[in-house]
Amino acid sequence: MKSFLLMTFITSAMFILFGVTSYGQPAGTLYGSTGNSNQLITINTTTGAGSLVAPISGTAGNVTEIEFRADNVLFGSTGGGNSEIVTINPTTGVATLVGIHAFGAVNGLDFDAGGTLFGAFFNPGISTDLVTVNQTTGALTTIGVIITPDQVTGLTFSPGGILYGVHNSGPATPSSLITINPATGASTLVGAIGFNNVGAIEFGPGGILYGGIGTAGTNPGDLISINPTTGAGTVIGPTGFPGISGLSFNPSVIPVELTSFTADVNDSEVLLSWNTVTEVNNSGFGIERNSGEGFETVGFVPGFGTTTEPHSYNYTDSDVQAGIYTYRLKQIDLDGTFEYSNELAVEVITPFEFALEQNYPNPFNPSTQITYQLAENSNVVLKVYNLLGKEVVVLVEEQKEAGVHKVNFDASSLPGGVYMYRIETAGLVETKKMMLIK
Repeated sequence: MKSFLLMTFITSAMFILFGVTSYGQPAGTLYGSTGNSNQLITINTTTGAGSLVAPISGTAGNVTEIEFRADNVLFGSTGGGNSEIVTINPTTGVATLVGIHAFGAVNGLDFDAGGTLFGAFFNPGISTDLVTVNQTTGALTTIGVIITPDQVTGLTFSPGGILYGVHNSGPATPSSLITINPATGASTLVGAIGFNNVGAIEFGPGGILYGGIGTAGTNPGDLISINPTTGAGTVIGPTGFPGISGLSFNPSVIPVELTSFTADVNDSEVLLSWNTVTEVNNSGFGIERNSGEGFETVGFVPGFGTTTEPHSYNYTDSDVQAGIYTYRLKQIDLDGTFEYSNELAVEVITPFEFALEQNYPNPFNPSTQITYQLAENSNVVLKVYNLLGKEVVVLVEEQKEAGVHKVNFDASSLPGGVYMYRIETAGLVETKKMMLIK
């Protein structure tokens, strides 16, 4: 992972672990397709250097775009007379046909947050249309015209759900960044990228927009970054390959990105809170606690599956005795694989006095909760009486550890009226009234 360890003691104040913890590898792997040379490569996002994975085989034409689905299936499209939608083995480069569509080329592919595959279908000399792609048959369904008569050579959704594309009017004309309405296909100019023939774009970790320059472009084969507000492009470095036609990050690399993990101690309760910015195949979080004898699971909070939206979580560990505890999250994928978060250590302070609190709710029907706290280990007797002084029920009669304790009193079988509850401890003898309403 892998995860880093940070131990901090917490008493009553909130502690926040700042930074980003990514379950899985700490950074994504950027894949690229090389268009005319029809190769699958990986690209270093810091230097731009490319490494060959394998030649792409099994296609009728050259691959014009690639895109990973959330379950790690790599889709691709080809151009030419028999344009295809294919899946590509990201290790061997071997392609499997999904379906053949009409003459033209799908030059851009990307999935939205709901798993719909969008494409930019270029019908030469006519227009580029926004389409959805059937992931089983490869069939295209037209949404609307993006631009006429030029090409759109890349599609990518931002972390906030905005669909971006690249407008190319010819190899000698600088490419432009555009936004596209996913419902209608209508496009809006963002700005000139400053390079010709940008063949692909893709948002990566941290919201960085990457671009790859095609064979016929300025600086062919270079990896660039693009400002999504102005469209301006900046060279990162050469890939070492003649041109880039597709870009896609492997989504399984960062299944869950955790931005904070906090603990807040309130008497005998420990409130754990954490936030994510992205999730892929996230079944949920196991809550694990260690009191010195090893971690045990004390709860589970379901996740949101696959999402690019931020989410907040919390879990309250109640009736925790005085002492020092370590907590961690066990993030579990849908396939059962898991990773651990960093660890938080908290100290639950022993109360300074014996106390008996008023039951809640009061009045009540049919049950209520009685809370008491002990400054030290003590034998505790807690009983309920009616107004005649007759004992109704014994709630507690045993040795208890120092700390806060809660007892549920179920009066379903008792008639309505006023009752008294009395506690006897080493440091406190007290009686309070409560009212049962029926």
